[in-house]
Amino acid sequence: RVGQDGTILWANKAELTLLGYSCEEYVGHSILEFHVDGPVIQDILRRLKNNEELYAYESQLRCKNGAIRDVSIHSNVYRKDGQFVHTRCVTLDITEQKKTFEQQSRLAAIVESSDDAIISKDLDGIIRSWNRGAERIFGYKAEEIVGKHISTLAAPDKMDEIPNIIARLRRGERVEHYQTK
Repeated sequence: RVGQDGTILWANKAELTLLGYSCEEYVGHSILEFHVDGPVIQDILRRLKNNEELYAYESQLRCKNGAIRDVSIHSNVYRKDGQFVHTRCVTLDITEQKKTFEQQSRLAAIVESSDDAIISKDLDGIIRSWNRGAERIFGYKAEEIVGKHISTLAAPDKMDEIPNIIARLRRGERVEHYQTK
């Protein structure tokens, strides 16, 4: 809970544990001390004073040890007789989610910019992803081939190889550097 002036009135154990502060080090202090980006917390407080509800508002909080945590804030104002009493706030730690998203984005950029054909398929042999290298090598645009069976790419005299490869993958075997037509 935060007062209209930004003073922290109450914090649960989860938030204190997340940030590493004792109750005395946190409650009674301005929320501005703990947010990394001043304009962001000013925007949050302004919106709440204007009776907006915040859903998944991203911010960063500074921990006692100096670490920065990415958080998603859900908040609104409790009012009594029309007067601002305090905020009601749920703060979710999304630090790991953001790191994972950034890693996935980097990997996706690497795959997409590769000159090599990088194709994924499920265990039924259905093509699920197709990069620009695959477009250049095979001539199909992603929208033409994704959702079709991998056998679409096989030479007619090599079609019998596909069920064996899929069966090996289903058993958890690794198929490395397989050459075919």
